[in-house]
Amino acid sequence: MLFNSLEFALFFPLVVGLYFLLPQRNRVLWLLVSSCGFYMAFIPVYILILFVTILIDYFAGIYLERVHGKARTWLLWMSIISTCSVLFVFKYFGFFTSNINGLAGLLGRHPPMPVLKIILPIGLSFHTFQSLSYVVEVYRGRQKAEPHFIPMPPMSCSFRSWWRVRLSDRSTCCISSGSTMRLITSASLPA
Repeated sequence: MLFNSLEFALFFPLVVGLYFLLPQRNRVLWLLVSSCGFYMAFIPVYILILFVTILIDYFAGIYLERVHGKARTWLLWMSIISTCSVLFVFKYFGFFTSNINGLAGLLGRHPPMPVLKIILPIGLSFHTFQSLSYVVEVYRGRQKAEPHFIPMPPMSCSFRSWWRVRLSDRSTCCISSGSTMRLITSASLPA
């Protein structure tokens, strides 16, 4: 389902309308169901990719609050590497293998490197970096880890979050997650 399709033009108002009609306690679950439905409208099995990365970062966030010292840094790097590995396989593996095979062909070698023809899951880059920012924020102590699993997927993969990050100019970004909103400026970023 593309953002500029008739399906989305019907889907979005339905989701938003029901969201505001539902009692507060059911809204997060509704966002989870509708976000999964939206994501699965493209290629249903790709929901497993999101589920795995959400699980990794959910548990990483919880354990980052519990461990200290080098174990904490190790856990952060394991989360970053595993989450970025998913992005690499789907977005960049074909690019690298095509170039390596092309270079090998110029050198007279023909390595058996398969070029995977994988369709990139919708919003995977955005989802990856949103998940990474959650783990990094927990690591830095700027955000508490989400103690319950159900709010984590809608926070991480919902289409509503794709329009809740607004860039006002090149140096200011307003980030909204849940009920909190934070203004980030280039001056507040580490050098």
